[in-house]
Amino acid sequence: MTNRVMICAAGLLLAFVLLPAQPALADFDAGMVAYKAGDYAAALPELQAAAEGGHARAQYALGSMYNEGKGVPSDRALAVEWWQKAALQNHAQAQFALGVGYSSGSGVAKDAESYAPHLWAELEGIAAGARMTVNQVLAQNLYLESYDISHPLAPAGLGGCTAWAHRRGSQGAIGEQSAVVGQTYDMSKIYEDAAFALKTRSNGVELLALSFAGALGANGLSGGGFAVVINKLYGCDSRLGVPYTFIIRAMLEQTRPGDALARLLGCERAGSMNYIIGDAGGLLFNIESSATGWENLQGAEAYAVHANHFIGTRGMNFEARDFSAYGSHSLMRYARAQQLLAGLPDRPQHEAYRAILCDRHNEPWGIYTKEPPGGSIKGLRTVASVIFEPASGEAWMSSGNAGGNAMTHHTLEMREQAA
Repeated sequence: MTNRVMICAAGLLLAFVLLPAQPALADFDAGMVAYKAGDYAAALPELQAAAEGGHARAQYALGSMYNEGKGVPSDRALAVEWWQKAALQNHAQAQFALGVGYSSGSGVAKDAESYAPHLWAELEGIAAGARMTVNQVLAQNLYLESYDISHPLAPAGLGGCTAWAHRRGSQGAIGEQSAVVGQTYDMSKIYEDAAFALKTRSNGVELLALSFAGALGANGLSGGGFAVVINKLYGCDSRLGVPYTFIIRAMLEQTRPGDALARLLGCERAGSMNYIIGDAGGLLFNIESSATGWENLQGAEAYAVHANHFIGTRGMNFEARDFSAYGSHSLMRYARAQQLLAGLPDRPQHEAYRAILCDRHNEPWGIYTKEPPGGSIKGLRTVASVIFEPASGEAWMSSGNAGGNAMTHHTLEMREQAA
């Protein structure tokens, strides 16, 4: 599949400032006259000039010409590139075209089905049971990547999650070490009632996933002896590719953590995401992935932590997050989680881990998040909380806050136990 690299906003905005608007408008008008008359050969140079001059409607029209092969060879990659430029200027039709392409047979659907045909069949089953189209259900599985494809700059008001892992027993013998993995999942309040625990078996492995209605999985624990949690990142190289919900499920059904890493790193990802992985032997991975690359941030520390901004030197080159408002609180959550994890004893009790999920430092935008009444971010809050222990196959999960008796206890059949 041809890469569809999203142009970073700063360069585009500079171009819009430097190029004069009037010639672009004249070119656009002339081009549209020819376009409507069906004279695509005459329309092309006029619309090309206007589009290069920063005219959003010309960029949308030029993208449509490449998409439909009118006057030019059909080129899906160029169509997406021009639509993305128009979408950056809030051109509604361009944003809609990107969304349709992203979830249609000409876009991410082909990538998802090719990546995991059995999960695509599951998606079709969900659609049939819900009396919805497959594309409608696929759209639900793109609830994080959709931000990237229609909004090349992450809005300042978007929130996010805090994920972490701790190597318990790190000061003792290697054979006595194990990982504990946790996450607060922050989204709009509508997701809280839609959250549920999904236990299923695939590839001979029992797995437990946090999911939301219609989605294949958001994070989870594998009977293969590892757990995976995530954070949404906002990169400027997003493209049509495999959605993260497919990647999560494909990882969790692997019999070994190394195979799970291969399913993550070996595919054409649609967008940017952080994946924290901890296994039964205490190994930790802190993977920052964009659509076109990845970096493992984990060193010798006894913990891994991440929020919703790039940390690695490679990833920072792709950062598209706006830090002028809520985005800056990602820095606070990251620093606070580091502080709490570094302060843990060598073998903490379960309550110490749950306290991290409930931490309210920098309230209301702490690790536990709940927007006050009358807020403007669609009721942003912690909609689900999880703690996974791969060595024992135990999980604690809740919708909303992890405090009190909110978390329910689950057990998973580990692969060595089933053998």
